[in-house]
Amino acid sequence: MTRLRHVHVDNCTFSDSDLPQLECLQTLSTLSLSYETENKMRSFLSLQKLRCTFLEFWGHSEKSGGSCNRFPVLDFLNQLESLNVIYQGRVLQPCEFNFPSNLKKLTLSKFRLPWVEISAIAALQNLEVLKLLLEAFEGEEWNVSDEEFPKLKFLKLGNLNITRWNISEDAFPCLEQVVLQKCKQLIKLPSSFGDGCYSLQKIEVFICGAAVSQSAREIEEIRHEDYGDANFKVTI
Repeated sequence: MTRLRHVHVDNCTFSDSDLPQLECLQTLSTLSLSYETENKMRSFLSLQKLRCTFLEFWGHSEKSGGSCNRFPVLDFLNQLESLNVIYQGRVLQPCEFNFPSNLKKLTLSKFRLPWVEISAIAALQNLEVLKLLLEAFEGEEWNVSDEEFPKLKFLKLGNLNITRWNISEDAFPCLEQVVLQKCKQLIKLPSSFGDGCYSLQKIEVFICGAAVSQSAREIEEIRHEDYGDANFKVTI
């Protein structure tokens, strides 16, 4: 199978010794992997798309000064552009992320991390699509600072317990579409979506609170009447 390029399996767990040498592999889904499998992943240097479940693994972290959940180091996968990860296990300490710099699409679920840990994602220079789903992050407030997410075009937040979402004027300079799904505790959308973030062209709101729907309509009115942006759309 040395020339195999695309592999899809369902609910399979492989040990380090079980994984074959697949140097031409481009697409891999949906494996259950652990931190211990990291070394074997180094044989998949042509990998472009990875969908997997990471299993709980604990180790020592200099950052936290003790034990922490270990996320496999993947920055050596220089060709990887799309990564979809669901975490299975307890999350008691911050998880250290190590993503490839060329990553363009990222989906995370069930990590239950504090919002401060998103900084490693916000710094990715080529990220265009980000989906944070089903308790990917936890906490009432998410603050997005200047110059974070420099190339992000699509953002989806689904099933998160976020209440307040604050965005600085220079964040999300390329954002085109925002999707909110089942974020029922969110009070309102960031005001900068109305009087800033001029690249934004569409907001979709699904099964959120009435206040979020109202703030989306207010943003739509501002973009249409104050800025004459007829192409801006809101879907409730």
